[in-house]
This record gives sequence, C-alpha cells and structure tokens, in this order.
Amino acid sequence: MILSCFGDLEDLIKLGMEMEEDEVTTEEYGEGWTEELATEFLNGCVGDDAEMEGYCTCVLDNIMTNFDASDLDYWGEEDYEALAELYSDCLELISY
Repeated sequence: MILSCFGDLEDLIKLGMEMEEDEVTTEEYGEGWTEELATEFLNGCVGDDAEMEGYCTCVLDNIMTNFDASDLDYWGEEDYEALAELYSDCLELISY
C-alpha cells in the first residue's frame, strides 16, 4: 500500500532534488524534505479516498522524521514493503 503513495519514484526523486531551496525548516524532520515533496506524497497516498488522510499523514510524518529525502535515491520496492510494516501503527488511523 505504501509503495503506491510515492507514485512514480523517479519523478519523486527528481522533484526532491529540484526543491531543495524550499526545504521544510524544522529540526524534527530529516534533511531535504520540502513542502512540495510532502504534498506530492500525501496526494499520491490519499488520492480520492479521504478516509486515508490520517494514515497517510502518520506515515509521512514517520518517514520525514526517520529518513532524509536523499534516502529515496536508494530505496527499492523491498524498502517500501518494510516501511509498511514499520509504520503499521498508522493503520488504526484509517477511518471507515
């Protein structure tokens, strides 16, 4: 499920590199995260399903806290599957 949140990974990585000047400037997040990159993730994750907003926000917050945006350069499908398990506590935030 989490893999689909990132949409086209190559486009997301390119966007992250282009947006470095708009970095989210809070010490609680890893380096390189931009408002646009976060919005891109949320749009891809939530899509047309508003019930996913809480879950997607939780996953994004965890990813931004634990990883730098540049880490995306090295992620493969197996990493996204591991993230889904790592952030399984966010599943309770999906509203039905």
